[in-house]
Amino acid sequence: MKHLVILMFIITTITTPWEIFAQDEPLEVDIEDESESTRWSELLDDLRQNPLDLNRATATELEQLFWISPLVAQSIVQWRQQHGVFEHLTDLLRFDGVDPALLAQIEPYVVVHTPPRREIHLESRHRWIDPDANEGVHLDATGKSYQRLRVEYGEHLAIGALAEKDPQETHWADFWSGYVELQHYHGIRRAVAGHYQVRLGQGLLFSNRSTLAKELRWIKSNGTGIKPYTASHENQGHRGIAAEIAYHRLTTRLFYGNTRRDATKNEDGTISGLDDSGDHSGSGADKKDVLAEQLIGFNINYAIQPEIQMGLTGYHNRYNRVFNPAIGESDAFYRFRGEEQTMLSADFNLYTTGWNLFGEVATDTGAGNALVLGGITQWKPLKIGILYRHYDVDFYSPHGQAFHEYDTRNEEGFYLGGELKATTNSRITGYIDLFWRQYRSYFEKLPPYGYEQYLELQYRFTPHITLTIRQKVRGKESRSTIHGTAETRWETRIHRRLQLDYQLSQTLSVRGRLEWYRQSYRHIHPGLESELMYGQIRWKPASSITLTGRWTMFGEGESAAISSRLPVYQYETDLPGMSRTVGLYGKGSKWFGVYQQKIGDQVLLTAKYEHQLQNDKNDQGYRSLRQYRLQLDTQF
Repeated sequence: MKHLVILMFIITTITTPWEIFAQDEPLEVDIEDESESTRWSELLDDLRQNPLDLNRATATELEQLFWISPLVAQSIVQWRQQHGVFEHLTDLLRFDGVDPALLAQIEPYVVVHTPPRREIHLESRHRWIDPDANEGVHLDATGKSYQRLRVEYGEHLAIGALAEKDPQETHWADFWSGYVELQHYHGIRRAVAGHYQVRLGQGLLFSNRSTLAKELRWIKSNGTGIKPYTASHENQGHRGIAAEIAYHRLTTRLFYGNTRRDATKNEDGTISGLDDSGDHSGSGADKKDVLAEQLIGFNINYAIQPEIQMGLTGYHNRYNRVFNPAIGESDAFYRFRGEEQTMLSADFNLYTTGWNLFGEVATDTGAGNALVLGGITQWKPLKIGILYRHYDVDFYSPHGQAFHEYDTRNEEGFYLGGELKATTNSRITGYIDLFWRQYRSYFEKLPPYGYEQYLELQYRFTPHITLTIRQKVRGKESRSTIHGTAETRWETRIHRRLQLDYQLSQTLSVRGRLEWYRQSYRHIHPGLESELMYGQIRWKPASSITLTGRWTMFGEGESAAISSRLPVYQYETDLPGMSRTVGLYGKGSKWFGVYQQKIGDQVLLTAKYEHQLQNDKNDQGYRSLRQYRLQLDTQF
């Protein structure tokens, strides 16, 4: 019966006359972990509102578009320097690696000439999320809210502010941030007073990674420098003053911060560790702003030639409390202890014939070192990327997030990825990532190790039908409880996906997806198996209105031997500038509908309603979960 339902689902998908309009299809990030992220989605949303000018953008700025490889970005800049300006977006088709499909994806984010703007330009965003009482929140919960405002005066000055609260938090601005920004004024490329962010090199000292996904397009980080901090992650920005000054080939960045951060206190007043949840309800209120961090730093970047860039970064920070993790925790031996740090790093970015080489080496002075080295080459029709990383056991970088599996300390690994356009209608992508820890943790007898391999085939049968087949296998040593005994065992996880997109018009689209998950342990039977199936429809009844609907069925497997769980994960781009990976537990179904309407050029209204019927193995019977989301974007 189950196979008959799957067959009918595929047949219905194939025979339904709908099309995907690629330029509106959101970028999906492959992460098997529950998370709510705004960093990369806000980046794309900001680029949609303020597109990159192809005749002015640097290679680093173009690399922010995840579909453009570093080599293509550099080729665009070199062509512009040699031949002059671009007249049309279709001029990009002259470059290897750019085809009509890629052009359709980047079209919303680039222009060939920056349109004139008003003397005073105002942008605002208001978001409300009302969780249902039976979703696990208290009956007196007032929901989640997010308010953001940005005012630009002319081409150089901008002022922004943000206020956000999570469910069960009582104050409407439990987290707030604000800034004044000056940009492109004489030699000052950008200066920020207030809340700012720093993204440099490969992220060893200051993170510029928007996700920890491992597809080839994500392995290189691009250091975008200093920008205002506009995200709602409460413990990732800095509050102070920062400036970026450019003179010919030399760029100098100076920054100072005095920032309060959430942390967990020990009984003696010392700090056990930072808390990144941002939850200030209940016991979380005791962690709010208990730690103060003072930080002063610099970055110097010199372009020896346009194709050769070198950078040097350093900072010193001091906390008002001493870090003293409790012995007995699984990784307490490898966590920061003390109250101050000095960090230094050097990075490079080199473009040579057919290659982009990049890397960063860093030191936590008096403690450990870290290294990231990588390269990307593109020889039509093949693209290859390699990456090596080494993080010492006592390397601790509180603001870094480089490429990793376990953590950016006590890890070493090698990555090899590729992309092949075998024919004009097919594309094969894949990678293998080998990783291992150098020292064991408190509960382990030997340092763990593992691998992850990924393979995807995408084939376009016709201009209207695209099939995607994917398999990801991850094997590693992990601590698990089997038959009531906690031990370190070899764990294998397999994730398979079958997806079909059918295209016909510019107003309707459909997508069908089947997913299988399997988790097993060596010498332990049976393992766990879970499944997910969804169908999605997107319809534009008018040029200003977009409707999206998705219906999902899921089932989580059970095993008498294994106490752990194997949920399925569904990626959702809920609202403009917001995305999340949702874990679905037990057995049940979920559907949601999204209504989006653009009112003139000034207002965008987005509303979402979702309903989930779930039978959790720890509960009695089914329970119903509902949630409402509403967002209003304006610009004048």
